[in-house]
Amino acid sequence: MSPISELVAIGKQLGYEGKTLRQFIKDEQNREREQRAEEREAEREKLELNARIEKERFQREREAEREKGRGKVELSARIEKERIQEEREKLELSARIEKARFQREQEAEREKLEVSARIEMERLELERSRLENERVVQSINRFFFKKNTTSSL
Repeated sequence: MSPISELVAIGKQLGYEGKTLRQFIKDEQNREREQRAEEREAEREKLELNARIEKERFQREREAEREKGRGKVELSARIEKERIQEEREKLELSARIEKARFQREQEAEREKLEVSARIEMERLELERSRLENERVVQSINRFFFKKNTTSSL
């Protein structure tokens, strides 16, 4: 089932029709579009970070060649420190991407639960109305049945 078909089905289950249904679909599509844009932005930042890291690594290697004659221990420590910093940045970015995905999944699950709850509330309200109507019909029948039996006596 296509995403629009799913949104139409959910909207109809919620009792939306016409403009309200179209607005519901539009709002849901906008929300999903924003979530995808956030994920793309995080992925773009990750790619930029990787490119920057690669460029810096290349520059460090060139610098290392120039500094061969200088203190190798000092150079190694600095390179290791930079490598650790790059790894930390990668991990932070990965965590941010994962957090965005997790939030999107949580939001989708929350919305599913809300829709289910609304559908159940509407079903219960319809059942309550049906029972109330039955009670009214029974009262009317008793009234007329009682009236007809006393009239025929």
